[in-house]
Amino acid sequence: MFIQLNDQWALSADEHCWIIKKYQESNEAYPDGRWISKYFCTEFKNVVKRLAKVNIRLNNATTMDELVKHAESVHSDLSLLLDYEVADA
Repeated sequence: MFIQLNDQWALSADEHCWIIKKYQESNEAYPDGRWISKYFCTEFKNVVKRLAKVNIRLNNATTMDELVKHAESVHSDLSLLLDYEVADA
């Protein structure tokens, strides 16, 4: 499985865990760019939480108000996934 979430993040899995991948821009070694495994989670709910935390931390907010609004937006978007959580997916 490989699900590209946006231009920076993707989700894959193996028989042991979920894998959150981040896209690395092209360079001499990888002229077409590549997906690098960044985080490993055994439960789907932890994948959603990790994606939310990373998304909030990497935001370019310059005020607390901007950060809070962004965090609320992320929470709203990803809470749908938590509500849908499959038993021990």
